[in-house]
Amino acid sequence: MRIRSIERIPITYHVIKKGWAEEGESGTKKYEIWPSTLPSVMVKIFTDDGQMGIGEANVQHWYLGNTQAHNYKLLGMYEKHLVGEDPANLERIHKIMVSMSGRGAPGVRAADDAIDMALYDLLGRAWHEPVCNLLGGANHLRIPINPNIYLGTPEDMAKEARELVKQGYKALKVKCGMDIEEKGWSLETARFDISKLTRTLEEVPEDILVDADSNQSWGTYKRAIEIVKVFGLEKYLNLGIEQPVHFSDIEGASKIARAIKLQLILDESVFSPEALLEIIRRNAADRIVLKTVRCGGLYPARKMIAMAETAGINVAIDCLPYTMIGDTAMCHLAATIREPYPGDFECHTWFKENPVKHGGLTIENGYAVITPSAGLGVELDDAAIEDMRSEVDI
Repeated sequence: MRIRSIERIPITYHVIKKGWAEEGESGTKKYEIWPSTLPSVMVKIFTDDGQMGIGEANVQHWYLGNTQAHNYKLLGMYEKHLVGEDPANLERIHKIMVSMSGRGAPGVRAADDAIDMALYDLLGRAWHEPVCNLLGGANHLRIPINPNIYLGTPEDMAKEARELVKQGYKALKVKCGMDIEEKGWSLETARFDISKLTRTLEEVPEDILVDADSNQSWGTYKRAIEIVKVFGLEKYLNLGIEQPVHFSDIEGASKIARAIKLQLILDESVFSPEALLEIIRRNAADRIVLKTVRCGGLYPARKMIAMAETAGINVAIDCLPYTMIGDTAMCHLAATIREPYPGDFECHTWFKENPVKHGGLTIENGYAVITPSAGLGVELDDAAIEDMRSEVDI
């Protein structure tokens, strides 16, 4: 079995998630750059014996720094070097991709992620095994979801949190730090921003995990510690503090982890096995959020999970805005974690369009559920995909 060809299908999805809007609709500068469309490149890998697998490379230029044109051209470069390769030799295939595009400073690896995802789907279909089995086997087939709460007043966000808890969700992620980032640091700005978090914490039961995701906006480690201490956040034992400092500030994260009683979570800092090794060395995190779009796919992500578990660091999987294809792949990855923390597996519900006819994960009472079937267990809606096909602006 050898790779025969790689098909690239450019697609534009329309986002219906709150906070992803046309410029000016949100009224918050941070979110005005989050557009109402999300470009993507769907990937189909074909082998010489008729097997096929699917993956996707989605775009977030404001966050990931990639574009549809970049992913499309990179996937075309990969095809030239991967045709004729054994799709089961994932180590060699990743070495080829990294040698072509990843030998410099760290960057986003959405194209690698798409190839890797499609290969696991292809191998699962060929060998009649679910992807989670190819990754080592499933410890869990039901993984809790932590939906994101983005915009609104403290009262609005608390109300949304209550509704999500009623629906069965056991964890929530509250975006904070946006006012600080937009208006600059002051005690007044920090107090209003943190009130969104504390109002939510007061409204939900103590057994509901709440992560305060500041996306690096709290600045220095001293300021992050000050925010936790001054606003009395340590009394909320169900609270975790996610990525308060710049992704490269591992020393600062280590100091925060030692200074506060809450779980310190790193996300943007976790972009490769080597980066994770430095986090482990410095005792800089109690939990990590793993995104395959950063590390380059399920194959390297599974290595990183083993590293984190060995070091006693908890792991959560974040899907970014994938469709049902990517969300299902991430759910298979999360299923292999010994004790998976709630992850983000509902991004496919953010889109108006759906490229999948049937199959994939289901959401039941706040849990993502996978039913073991060959590969990702997803059947594409080819007619719908043709309607979604877009032009690549190269």
